[in-house]
Amino acid sequence: MKNLAHLALAAALMTSSAVGAATLAPSPAEAAEKPWLIITYLRNGQPVGNTQVFCDSPDVDFGDTSNYDNTHYDYYFMCP
Repeated sequence: MKNLAHLALAAALMTSSAVGAATLAPSPAEAAEKPWLIITYLRNGQPVGNTQVFCDSPDVDFGDTSNYDNTHYDYYFMCP
């Protein structure tokens, strides 16, 4: 009975590891939907808005993107 419990635990760990690894590697369709650049707009050191830039889609703005002190750029990958 004890060996059966150990086998069940080992099988559960292997399954969860495989599922976790699969979710870490995005498919090409998922990668196409993610922005390649995010511009964060800062006022007094606090983020007030951002712009997400996509390869094949229009840019998407959130929050206040017109009244800011400076910006921060996060690059994720290059468009093909």
